[in-house]
Amino acid sequence: MRFLFDENLSVAVAIWAETTLASDVLGARVAGLSGKPDRAVRRYAIDHDRILVTLDADFGNLIRFSPGGTPGVIWLRPRPPTEANIRALLAKWLPKLSTADLRGKLAVVEKDKLRVRGAIEP
Repeated sequence: MRFLFDENLSVAVAIWAETTLASDVLGARVAGLSGKPDRAVRRYAIDHDRILVTLDADFGNLIRFSPGGTPGVIWLRPRPPTEANIRALLAKWLPKLSTADLRGKLAVVEKDKLRVRGAIEP
């Protein structure tokens, strides 16, 4: 699976995920998306067939940013959002999510819980 790590995830976390979890990770900064609006980040993920991984709660709003038509969205919810907690979530859940079909879905990832939700149909 190919992932786009939103700019709210550090470059160090993206490099760690790529090397430690053997994932194809592209950071938003490397993709030239620094400071771009959420819609542009979402569009980039769609155009380049990459699952968006983010801390941004806006992407958890199924009405505002439906996962429909996307390769998928993974919304990380670490408590608190430290580098260590983000890495722990990724280490625990990314291998499991890598085998799931996330196309058009939102995965909400917390320490002890994973929820996968589909798009809200009009």
